Amino acid sequence: MTGTATGKQKERPDSSRDHSSDERLIGRCLKGDQEAWSALIDKYLKEVETLISSHERAGSFIEKPALELEARSLADEQGNAEAESI
Repeated sequence: MTGTATGKQKERPDSSRDHSSDERLIGRCLKGDQEAWSALIDKYLKEVETLISSHERAGSFIEKPALELEARSLADEQGNAEAESI
C-alpha cells in the first residue's frame, strides 16, 4: 500500500490483481472446483517455499542487535582515541 497526498492508503495495482485472482480462486474452491483447490495450494506452497529459502539465505546477518554493535564500535573508537592521546 502506498500513501497519497490526502493521507489515505491505496492498493498497489499489482497487489490488487493478486487479491482479485485469489478471490476468484477461493470462490471457485467454495463451489467445489478441485482444479482451483490444486492451483491455490500450489500457489501458496510456492510462496512458503520462497519464504523459507529467503530465510535460509539470510543466515545470521541480524544475529546481534544493531544497538549492541554500535555500542561496541563506539567503545572501540573511544579506546583508540585514548590510546592515541597518551
